[in-house]
Amino acid sequence: MQRSPSLLLSGLVLALCAGSALAADGKISSLGKANPKAPILSKSELKACLAQQAKIKQTAADLDQRVQAVNAEGDDMAKRRDALKGETDAFQKKNDAIKDFNARQAAFAERAKQWNADKKAFDEQEMSGSERKSRARDLQTRLDELHKDEAALNTEGQTLAAATQNEGATLQSHQVAFNEALDAWKTRQSALQKERDAYELDREEWQQTCGNRRFREDDETALKAGK
Repeated sequence: MQRSPSLLLSGLVLALCAGSALAADGKISSLGKANPKAPILSKSELKACLAQQAKIKQTAADLDQRVQAVNAEGDDMAKRRDALKGETDAFQKKNDAIKDFNARQAAFAERAKQWNADKKAFDEQEMSGSERKSRARDLQTRLDELHKDEAALNTEGQTLAAATQNEGATLQSHQVAFNEALDAWKTRQSALQKERDAYELDREEWQQTCGNRRFREDDETALKAGK
């Protein structure tokens, strides 16, 4: 079962947290690894960058939790797939038993056909009294065996039919449920990957517009104070 690459979001969060590299005067910092000569953010720009940074951090944490949940669900789907395979293999063995039953039933039909032919020949053929009695006993013995085998085959056939019919319907319902769950999981996995891609774009955009810029610490202090 193919799974999207796990999101290594913790490293991304650390990247967003990196910074605060003080300049010599201790009043200019960086949200990332800005060049010492990088432009300085205005207070309004810093406010927007900090807000975007907080949003990206929250998105990273949310994605990380959801990725773990989807991965765990993928493990569960793998277990369900293995269980379904075991169920399918067991059902296939019953099908093999049915094939064996059908072969024995066909052999029985040939024996019955041969008995009928021998009985017809017996009725039409002229023979002595002792020979007729001997042939009649043989035919009766074979007929008794045929009746006994027929009863056994009928009982076995009914048992196999009931078992395979019920188990076949159950297996089919399990297969349908699994396929529906698998499709739903793949849909969630695909949607999550799209969100991850969007997150990466937002993070890269933030890095370009904010992470590579410097800011005044006084502006940051004022913003944190609500000014």
